Order: sequence, then structure tokens, then C-alpha cells
Amino acid sequence: MIIKKYEVINLPFDKKISELTEKEARLFNKWFADQIPIRRKILKEYIKSEDKELFSKLDFSPESLLVLGKWFETKISTMKMTKEERKRERENLGEFSMFVKPKKWTFTEETFSLFFDIGIYFGTVFTKKFKIVKWTYVTKPKNYVDRNWPILSGFKTNLNPVRLVDVLANQLLDRTQNYSRLKELYQIWEKFLIHKK
Repeated sequence: MIIKKYEVINLPFDKKISELTEKEARLFNKWFADQIPIRRKILKEYIKSEDKELFSKLDFSPESLLVLGKWFETKISTMKMTKEERKRERENLGEFSMFVKPKKWTFTEETFSLFFDIGIYFGTVFTKKFKIVKWTYVTKPKNYVDRNWPILSGFKTNLNPVRLVDVLANQLLDRTQNYSRLKELYQIWEKFLIHKK
């Protein structure tokens, strides 16, 4: 059996998303919007190549998040950080480095790509079910955690599905959550909708 490699996402800018200029943020989010159908197809076709029964359940319903979460839990992979990456990790922690032990590993490119693709799928479950939920982005204030990121509006606070999947991957890895959490997160965020229409 030939093992198909997951197609990694190639971001259009070689810098942190939070550091993009307003013009770059606009271009990035236009690019992201164009990627949504492409990345959904890549995710679904990859799953289809592995498990046709699972693929048949990926209908963008809230229930499909349960099977997608179970599949995702088996796909999270890490690799050892380089010295340069560890140094950047310590710098990013700043004054918190004395309280938080820096990681010695990072997620693989394929896992980072799954953050985007499963985040897109998660977002699509909302956009298909609720007209009020739309992809957008904000560029201010500069210290906003999701500055320049594709986020979902229509909630009492904006939702970044890619970050949500990143956090979930860390929880799955350290066993503080299990695969059902992806659907639970949907149920939690559904309560934050401004109007359920």
C-alpha cells in the first residue's frame, strides 16, 4: 500500500501573520478565502484515500466533527526543534520563560496544515448552518491576539478556528482532551452566536 503524504499549505508571506501590514493582511485574507474550497477538497480527498466510510460522513454537519476529531487525533505529529527554533521559543516567552518550560518539539508541516484545513472545515460547519457567521479579519489593535488572522464573525466574540485546532492539538497530545472535544467546541461556540439564524 502506498502511503499518501498530506499536501502542506504554503502561506503567501514569509513572516508572522500578526506582523503583516494592513495591505498584506488584506491580500492574505483574500488568498485565504480563495483557499477555502481548495483546502476543504485536499482534506476530504486525503481522508477518502484512507477511509471511504469516514469520508462519507464528512457532510459539514456538527455530528461530522466527532469523526473528524477522532481521525485528527491519530494524525498529530511532532518533530524535535532546532537550536534556532528553541531560542525563538524562549524569546517569545519573554519574562514568562521563568514560569513556563519551553517546548523542545514542534508540530510537523503536515500537522500545521491540518490546523488550517480542519479549522476551515470547522468554520464551514458554522457558515453553512448560520447565515450570520462570516469569514473576516481585523488589523487593530496591534496587540489583538488574532490580528490579521482569518476569523469568524457572528459571535459575541470573534472565533479563530485555526487557533482553536492548534490548541486542541496540544490538548490531544498531552491527553487533557480527547477527540470528542472538536464537536464539544462547536457546541460551546454555538452558544456564543449573536442570533441563531
